[in-house]
Amino acid sequence: MKVEHEILCSKSIIDFLNESDTPFYSITSYNTPIYNNMRKTLLKYYSDDNGMIPFVLYLNKKYHLMQKPLYKDSWIEFFATNKSRIFFNTFFNNIRKIKLETL
Repeated sequence: MKVEHEILCSKSIIDFLNESDTPFYSITSYNTPIYNNMRKTLLKYYSDDNGMIPFVLYLNKKYHLMQKPLYKDSWIEFFATNKSRIFFNTFFNNIRKIKLETL
């Protein structure tokens, strides 16, 4: 997977997580334009129908973004807290460093 596609997928997940003031764990309908965009982006570039979780595991395995477990009891803990924001910020910072090193 190209880095540019990883960035697009990551941004689409962050956009979805930031979509509303509704906590992630209490969203009752995922049928929103931002969710549909995220799903379309992940299917196009990551091609996994399961969505966010496999993509996050892929990024963590490739870039070693978080050493400790991403969650303790459930993925909701990861996506509904700052852990997911820290994870993606770390990813974006690492990508910037890699890009600067290759200049």
